[in-house]
Amino acid sequence: MENQTRNRHEYGSVSGRFPCQVCRPLSSVPFYHRHHSTRTMLNTMHARDVHTIDCLVCKTAHPTDDTDERLVVFFSTSTLHNIVYEPEIKSPYCFNLETICGGTIDLLRRNFSLLYYQEKRPMDIIFSGGLNDLNDDTDLIVHNLFQFKREVLEQNKSNTFFIVQMLRPPMYCWFPKNGPPPATRGSRPYVNLLPKVDYINEIIAKMNKPLGYPNQTSSEYLGLRSFKKSTGVVYQHVMPRWREHHQGKGPAMCLHLTEEFRVVAFNKIIGHITNRLKN
Repeated sequence: MENQTRNRHEYGSVSGRFPCQVCRPLSSVPFYHRHHSTRTMLNTMHARDVHTIDCLVCKTAHPTDDTDERLVVFFSTSTLHNIVYEPEIKSPYCFNLETICGGTIDLLRRNFSLLYYQEKRPMDIIFSGGLNDLNDDTDLIVHNLFQFKREVLEQNKSNTFFIVQMLRPPMYCWFPKNGPPPATRGSRPYVNLLPKVDYINEIIAKMNKPLGYPNQTSSEYLGLRSFKKSTGVVYQHVMPRWREHHQGKGPAMCLHLTEEFRVVAFNKIIGHITNRLKN
């Protein structure tokens, strides 16, 4: 595993200071972001005539050529970017990772088309994102989710597309039990987008319904605690579970879970793959 940790550049862009080479074909204007791409790494290994990798997902050395009948690909943003390097992460099954810090739904969709449209095997695509789109109109966000799903299903009629319901971070979502909301977020007035996120999560649940899963794999309750009231369940953020809280940035800037809870979130994805796709 030491080799893969040293050679993170093989997976794409390790720093937002330089143009992302993975996304270079998508625009004449360079993208500056961190990008981890399993498909890019595998293409690099094949070009070098290297046929064995130290896999970050299953933590074993195995051939670069995947013999599984179906390919599982997980698309996400900074929420789970590079969490796979944590030693606590170990999946019984291998799958591809495509994570872009600051990535929008549209950019991740275009990366699917760029990197996987020529894939011959049927694929199970899992998408976790949307927080970077919250400044857009709700209708546009929903449209982009449906567009991503449409392109995945058009690529191969045997493909599946599953969306993980979104986190509700303090930066965008505020619960009454938190106390008074922040006055500002950075240089702008704080706007509580909790109703918007809850509505989009309801749409996501409906989009996932044709897959027939009895329960949703969700991130929306991570970083929260719940209280049972006579009127129902109420929620409150647990600020120490958010990375920015430990950086002294204040609740209005809390967007990312701590490493401990990012591991929990990623293990939910592994559980989804293990229990619903592989078994």
